[in-house]
Amino acid sequence: MRVVITGFGLITPLGDDADAVLDAMIAGERGIGRFANLQQTPHGAAIGGDLSAYDVPRRVAALRALAPKDVGERLSRLVRRSPWSVGLTLLVAIDAAQRAGLFERPVPLEDLAVIGAGNNLGARYGEE
Repeated sequence: MRVVITGFGLITPLGDDADAVLDAMIAGERGIGRFANLQQTPHGAAIGGDLSAYDVPRRVAALRALAPKDVGERLSRLVRRSPWSVGLTLLVAIDAAQRAGLFERPVPLEDLAVIGAGNNLGARYGEE
């Protein structure tokens, strides 16, 4: 079996692309701090990577410009109708697909795998 990582996406308090995150880390910026809205932390934590100020509409617009028209339209609709954490996951998935070139060179579904990871993938994922 051969494994090839062809694309990835991320959303962090330091940025939502690898270059921005790396630049912020080199500049000594921190992405961990007190949550601005403790209602977003049902587990009771007060410190973490707060994304409450993340500009979802800006990211949707940026990804729509890169994706095929039908994908961009579905992304906008799904993000608007989904719980916040699911919407962020959709943004990361479309970003990864675009970086992998899947819009230009489709891969047969039987040859494709997706791995999702993050702190919002707990037992209550999508229950907002």
